[in-house]
Amino acid sequence: KKGSIEFTYPEISVQAVCYEDNIPLTIHAGIGTDVLDQHLYFDGEAKGGCSGRDFLIYTEEVARLTEGGVILNVGSAVTGPEVFLKAASMAGNTGHTPGRIVTADFDLRPYNPEKFTDENAVGYYYRDQKSIVTRVPQAYGGQGTYIEGNQKQTFPLLYKKLLEL
Repeated sequence: KKGSIEFTYPEISVQAVCYEDNIPLTIHAGIGTDVLDQHLYFDGEAKGGCSGRDFLIYTEEVARLTEGGVILNVGSAVTGPEVFLKAASMAGNTGHTPGRIVTADFDLRPYNPEKFTDENAVGYYYRDQKSIVTRVPQAYGGQGTYIEGNQKQTFPLLYKKLLEL
């Protein structure tokens, strides 16, 4: 690795683990969505450029899931699911279809798949439930799961169960 990064709390930092283990970590930032975007010295070109490069890195990782893999969406109702949907589509369009993937969406809202086809129902617009749990896994021969609850509880429980394997 070039250089070194000193993390304040590496034992609880996802970024630190990714850095140390050379795992791609991507950020998919919107422009105008953060209070810092209003600062006098905000550079939208830099933020957009970095986010664009991260999207291509993420798409490369999704394209590696041709023989299966796991995608977890934790608490992102719009951006995460849309980024994944577009990355899966790009991967598929380049001949690297993400096959037999297992996806899981962790969120607080009730899961009502019967509302996905009714444009007048609020559930029609739940991108995380439609794309992460249903649309993408079904399109590529995978399986999606919805975990309803507070992510502060459900995600650590998943971690605990994985450690028990």
